[in-house]
Amino acid sequence: MAIGAAALIVVSAGAIGANRLLAGPEATPDEPEATPDEPATAQVSEPIPPSPSELRVAVESALRDVQLGQVKVQVEGTVVVLSGTVTTDTARARASEVTSTVDGVVQIDNRLVVEVVHEPAALQDAATVALQAAGFANLDVTVVDSAATISGVVPYEDLGDGYFAYTDRAVAAVLGVDGIDAVTSRLLLRGNVDELTAEVQALIGQAPVRFALGSTELDESHRATLDQLAALVMAYPGLGLDIAGHSDGGIDPVNLQLATDRASAVRAHLVGQGLDRNSLAVVPYSELFPGTFGDSGRIEFVVTR
Repeated sequence: MAIGAAALIVVSAGAIGANRLLAGPEATPDEPEATPDEPATAQVSEPIPPSPSELRVAVESALRDVQLGQVKVQVEGTVVVLSGTVTTDTARARASEVTSTVDGVVQIDNRLVVEVVHEPAALQDAATVALQAAGFANLDVTVVDSAATISGVVPYEDLGDGYFAYTDRAVAAVLGVDGIDAVTSRLLLRGNVDELTAEVQALIGQAPVRFALGSTELDESHRATLDQLAALVMAYPGLGLDIAGHSDGGIDPVNLQLATDRASAVRAHLVGQGLDRNSLAVVPYSELFPGTFGDSGRIEFVVTR
C-alpha cells in the first residue's frame, strides 16, 4: 500500500505540472536589449530629376542672368542643346559654363555660332580709311548694316584705264574691310571744264543776264536763260559755277551789296532748278571789272571744279 500511494503522487504531480504548462502563457524567445549608444539607420531617397520643360526654364533663367537671354535652349533626352548666335567666343564658352551649373544638367551640346557685329560708324570709318589708302580720297562712302555705298565724282584726269576699272578698284578697296559684305557704286563721271565753259559762254553770249538799273529782280528772259544754264550744268556732274555780280556804280558798300543781291537772286533760281547750292558761289565784283556802258548790271559765270 505504501508503494502505490507514492506512485500516485508522482503521477498526480506530473499531471498537475502538465496542466500548469498548458494553461500558462506561451513562452517567447528572449529579445536582445537595444544598445542606447547605436544610432538608428535613416533611409535617404534619391532626388527626383527635373522634367525637360523645368530644366529648359531653369537654363534659360540662368542664361538671362548673365545677359545671354538670346540663346535658344532645347532639352533632348538628357542633353541640353544651346543654339543661336553670339558675338564673341567668350560669350559662347560662357553659355556652356553657366548651363553646367544648373541642377539636372547631364550633358551640353553647344551649337552657338559666333557672328561678329560691327558698329556702322566704325565700319564707315574703316571704309573711308580704305578708300584713302587706295588713292580715292575724293570719294565718299556710307554704310548701312553691312552694305556700303560709294558716291562722288570721278574726274577725267584720274580715270587712267577707264571709268569701270576705276570703279572696280574703289569697290574692291571697300570690300576689303572686315564686316562689309556688299558695295554699291554711285560714282559719277565729272564733266569736262573746258567743254562746259564753251557751252556756258555760248548761251550767255546769246541771252545775257543783265539787271535793270538799281534792280535785283529777274525778268522772264533771265529765267529762261537760267533754266537752260541749269540743264547744262547738270549734264556735267561734279562741276559748279562762280556767279559774278556787277553793279551800276563804284565799289562802295552800297554797290557791293547790290552786286551781291543780284548774284544771290541768280543762285536762288538755279537752286530751284535742281543745282546743288554748295556748287554755286556768289562773287560780288561791283564795278571792279567794269564792262561797256549799260552793261554794268550784268551777271557773269565761271565754271569751277
